[in-house]
Amino acid sequence: MLPVTKDSLQIFAKAEAGGKGFNLYLLSNQGCRVPAWFALGPTFFQAFKNENKINDEINNLIELCKQDFKRASSAIERLIITKPLSVDIRQVVLENYKSHNLSTVAVRSSALDEDSAAHSFAGQLSSFLYIKDEEQLFLAIKRCWASAYSERCLFYRHKNHLPLTNIQVAVVIQQMIAAEKAGVLFTGDPTTQDGSTIVINSVYGVGEGLVSGQLDADAFFIDKITSKIKSQSIVEKGQMVVCDLDLGGLKSVPVTADKMAIPSLSSTELQRLVIVANDI
Repeated sequence: MLPVTKDSLQIFAKAEAGGKGFNLYLLSNQGCRVPAWFALGPTFFQAFKNENKINDEINNLIELCKQDFKRASSAIERLIITKPLSVDIRQVVLENYKSHNLSTVAVRSSALDEDSAAHSFAGQLSSFLYIKDEEQLFLAIKRCWASAYSERCLFYRHKNHLPLTNIQVAVVIQQMIAAEKAGVLFTGDPTTQDGSTIVINSVYGVGEGLVSGQLDADAFFIDKITSKIKSQSIVEKGQMVVCDLDLGGLKSVPVTADKMAIPSLSSTELQRLVIVANDI
């Protein structure tokens, strides 16, 4: 079994990396500054199921619980979490973890039918942030596999006539950045479908505060050609999400008074992001 890296053949990356992973592959090979990563394709999950002889059991649980996805999801998660990772899978993970010089990582689910034109799975698959020891890493991989069978995912698949059994899911393992500011950039306006406008949402701290909906974010609407700000909405940013160095994971802390009401991104930072957006 081989993981997907930025040096993989594109046909292999497209088949194995899932929506998030394949876009990381494309960005990495275009020369964008992407934090180091590798991805475990669905062959790893299939090998895990085969080694523990749970493939049929998972599919049977889904069939038995089609009217109660919560019950099915809980049972499948318990089943996956309690089974061991093989020596071979552990070895591949650790070899790539070390060869990519990773330290503290994010572990993220990446479904193979995710981020297509028809299906996004936005916010439905799990990510585990600031993972920094081996056992945490192995558990996070299994929890990512299990999240493909979450109640939300099963309902979404059922509603959109996607298969509920033999779900193909990859896992991306990527270096965490200790961000002072973070956010989401759209190379076109997703609300108006205006391709000439770059939209940037940003917060202080790491991006989880924004994507989880926990924090309000500043919004900037920028002309893609002239790089001029068309409009902006600056919110009062009372809190930010940061790494909890003592307990691990994330925590909310107050934003200092001098930063609350000013834009979280400077004009220089916005101009740099416009260049990145146009490169993409």
